[in-house]
Amino acid sequence: MDDVCRSRGLCPDDMPSLVEMQFGASLCIQNHVRTLDNPARPFVPNVVSVGGIHCRPAQPLPQDLEEWVQGAGEDGFIFFSLGSAVVPSDMPEDVQWRHSHSIGGAGSVRHAPSSTPTEAKDWRFEAERGGHLGEQRPGVDMKYRQVLVKVFGSLKQRVLWKWDQEDMPDLPPNVRLGKWLPQQDILGHASLRLFMTHGGQLSTMESTYHGIPVLGLPVMGDQHTNMVQVAREGWGKVIFWDQLSEEVLTEGIRSVMDDQR
Repeated sequence: MDDVCRSRGLCPDDMPSLVEMQFGASLCIQNHVRTLDNPARPFVPNVVSVGGIHCRPAQPLPQDLEEWVQGAGEDGFIFFSLGSAVVPSDMPEDVQWRHSHSIGGAGSVRHAPSSTPTEAKDWRFEAERGGHLGEQRPGVDMKYRQVLVKVFGSLKQRVLWKWDQEDMPDLPPNVRLGKWLPQQDILGHASLRLFMTHGGQLSTMESTYHGIPVLGLPVMGDQHTNMVQVAREGWGKVIFWDQLSEEVLTEGIRSVMDDQR
């Protein structure tokens, strides 16, 4: 990392290495929220959590996107994003979601309460108990994409979907794709009804800040435990990929949007 920073002129030559700064720091500021820790971790006094410091009020959407959102009327719209780590259209159909039957392609567990699981239900159980999943091969299997397309097309809401290509086969008329989308401006929009998310830490913080209910589809790492925690706290639900079907997804979307808490 030091070599990359210096080769790109991102730091002066006489600046200490990242390792030296890490071990010599008198204060450590982390973009972290203690309430998302599962299990809780002890910190020394010179560690300060400032998770959510990047969150900000929403700015106006680009005009064409705002016009599309307004076209949804009182039904509003749903925002679906699996973050920047998943590039679904690049993945061949027969290798997605290896190992635990679509639980993010995980191959190991960190901080697991028990031994390494081997079945999908075991991975889900470990996540619910605080296990962190690792060694992922992220992607969206064609079967799951078709489930998403069918369910989105059946909704009265419009759906804004972060997707890495300009088009998609069989795209319903109420669905709009976008390679890059201003997430915080979308989350703060008055017409947004639901955020369908991978459950990354930043997305979880931003949905909390903007007060948007969440339906989690976690893919990797801490996303599983983040979304299990959200479900426990009652401001969202989580669906693991091995559970995904048209019926389960439809019920999950409607139950979260209809919850008046």
